[in-house]
Amino acid sequence: MVYRPKDILDALEFLRVYGSETAPLAGGTDLIIALKERKIRPRFILDLTPLKSELSYVKIDKNIVKIGALTTVWELSKSILHTDYRFAAFKDLWHRFGTMVLRFEATIGGNIASATRYNDYITLLLAYDARVKTISINSEREQYLENFIISSGKTNLQSTELIKEIIFEIPGENCSGAFFKLDRRKALMVGFMNSAIYMCINRDDKITDLKIAYNMPKGKEVPGRLRDIENSLLNRRYDVDYINSLAEQLAKFYVDARTSWHAKGEYRVHLAKVAFQRSLKLIRERILSRRYIKWEDIIP
Repeated sequence: MVYRPKDILDALEFLRVYGSETAPLAGGTDLIIALKERKIRPRFILDLTPLKSELSYVKIDKNIVKIGALTTVWELSKSILHTDYRFAAFKDLWHRFGTMVLRFEATIGGNIASATRYNDYITLLLAYDARVKTISINSEREQYLENFIISSGKTNLQSTELIKEIIFEIPGENCSGAFFKLDRRKALMVGFMNSAIYMCINRDDKITDLKIAYNMPKGKEVPGRLRDIENSLLNRRYDVDYINSLAEQLAKFYVDARTSWHAKGEYRVHLAKVAFQRSLKLIRERILSRRYIKWEDIIP
């Protein structure tokens, strides 16, 4: 049975009563596949389409970026997240995200709720240190995305809750990011691996903030931060030789090197190293020029 709520309060009341038997439907790009493959068999489908007017937005509130859970990838592309160099990683991801049809359908909340290493926005938002706001009929919670994603296919979302929005602080003028993803083709990309890095540098070329996220960190089934590498670079001057030495450590100790149907482990490790080196170089160029620079403009 499909239930279409009148508004968000109606949806939350329905979840209060039937939440344990219900699967919320946002864009449906992951849920519909799961239903067809009978991986889940809920009694109810809660169609969130009527809530678009309440939960689809990108807005700046003081120093906070807020993205409504039902905002699509297409809608993100029409926001400040694609016009300001400080959010450059969002534009990088756009160029590597599925087909145009998927961009119109896939929502940010649905991408996060799926909780897999192949959902690009999880990796990206980890690098921007995002937080997830969830709501129920009686309360509202806020938690870091890193804590919200528990394991593959599992989140900290309660059966009576909906994701309301994703929030993160506006980067400073000396900050930017980069998202890396590579596959044999541009459309319907699963990606051999992907990474997202956020960095700030001051006038002395010192790295004052750094967040590194990979979708295949060693020992995890979901995207995660590489804090040891972050700490090794934080408060140091930007130094190519030192970055190259860290790239070797990252590839050897921090990236999952397993072989799958999609790529050999050795190749994933090589890509992880290249992504790290080139991402930092690209971010630095973006900060210095105060503009969006394409990946192909820095690749030798």
